[in-house]
Formats: sequence, structure tokens, C-alpha cells
Amino acid sequence: MVRLFSLLAAVTVVAVAPASAFAMRCGTHLIERGDTRLELLARCGEPTDISRSVEEHTIAFRGDNEAVARTVRVVVDSLLYNFGPTRLMRRVDVRDGVISSISTAGTGFEPSAVGNVDQPIRLGDERVRVRSRWGDPADRSVHSETRSAAYSDAESVEVARTTVEVETWTYNFGPTRFMRRVSFENGRVVRVETLRPGF
Repeated sequence: MVRLFSLLAAVTVVAVAPASAFAMRCGTHLIERGDTRLELLARCGEPTDISRSVEEHTIAFRGDNEAVARTVRVVVDSLLYNFGPTRLMRRVDVRDGVISSISTAGTGFEPSAVGNVDQPIRLGDERVRVRSRWGDPADRSVHSETRSAAYSDAESVEVARTTVEVETWTYNFGPTRFMRRVSFENGRVVRVETLRPGF
């Protein structure tokens, strides 16, 4: 009887574990990979933050005397949901209108607790966490960068390009503090710089 109970418990854990890694709950609704963006927005509402990138894959097939190439561009939207300080934030990646991945993104926060400039900003922090700590920036700028990687085997060569939106926020904390510049890629901090004194 004990063995049967242990076996049932192990099967239950195995059956439940993968679902939790690829799903999130919004109220009574379960959101999973393969659901549409429309279902996500209807069940969970508008996200706290959205970042966008474009992936481009070019595959070249080698023949006897020629090579044939095909290029596919995919827009990836990363939607971040903040469920408050007692739960983990969740990042939902949507490719071509369909959820492709769901991951955790650190502990949530209370949106009203904004403006403590002494709280540190770390690499990898979410854009919404920076806003929750330092408030809105004095200035913003955005530009795009393209990254490439090549993969090959005996029959084909694939070149993958990703166009990333790089957003830069500049903070002016006044004449008694240095200005700070924070750069984001895909909604996450990649660089924090100290500038000249504020004004």
C-alpha cells in the first residue's frame, strides 16, 4: 500500500511539474504555451510592460551547383505581468500571435512604492522594476541593433539575425547627485552608467 501511494505521488509530481513550468494562472484561468495573445489579454488583462524584438532566420541549402536560401522574420513580443509583492512576475513571449514561452521574472512589487533613488539597479532588472524604484526618467531614447549568428551542418547553413530594440533612460536626480543612464535590451537592464552631476 505504501509503495502504491509513493508511486501515485511520484506520477502526480511528474505530471504537474512540466505544466507549472510552461503555464501561469490569472484568477481562475490557466494560460499555457500555444494559447493566443487574444486569450492571454482576455484572461490576464493588459501587461505591466511590453518589449519587442524581431528574429530573422536565413537557411541556405547546398546543392550540387547551387544554393537555395529562405528567410523568415518573426516578431517576438515579451509581455511582463506584475502580480504584486507576494508573487513572482511572469514574462510571456508571443511569436506570431501565439505564446511560445512563459518564465518567471523575479518578485513583483507594489506599483505605488515609486521614487526611492537609493535603491540599487542591477543588470538583468526588468524595466518595470527600474520605474518602480526610480520613477519615470527625465529623458528616453530608442534605437535598434542587429545581432547575427551562423550555424552549419553538412547540408545547410543557417544565419540567424535578431533586431533588438535598445532603450536608454536618463535620470536627473538634481544638483546634489550624479545623473544616471540605464540601457535596456528586451526589457532588461544591460548597462548602468554614472554621468556628470545633475541640475
